Amino acid sequence: MIEELTRRKSNVQKLREFFVSRPLQWVDAADLEPVAGRQAWRTRVSELRQQLEKEGAGTIENKIERIAYVVKSRYRFLPHKPLGRDAAAPVPALPLLDTLEDGAWQR
Repeated sequence: MIEELTRRKSNVQKLREFFVSRPLQWVDAADLEPVAGRQAWRTRVSELRQQLEKEGAGTIENKIERIAYVVKSRYRFLPHKPLGRDAAAPVPALPLLDTLEDGAWQR
């Protein structure tokens, strides 16, 4: 049982290294099999997605393309990009409409 948990962890880590080295790049599902295991790569992608989201590091996005009778499944790593400010701090808003001040319209 401990060997299985260690193997899973190492496959998730390998998958993480694979995706992090290719941010925003779509990767075919077939390319994930050698990294995360032939029968287990979908589970490892799911585990990695949960791990990344929990850490606030990003997520794994999936898209499915159908071309004629061929279905292609692709994945990519979307890293978290900080806002560059405290999200709780209010951002000053500019007035969208003209306002009336001292009897004259101001913008």
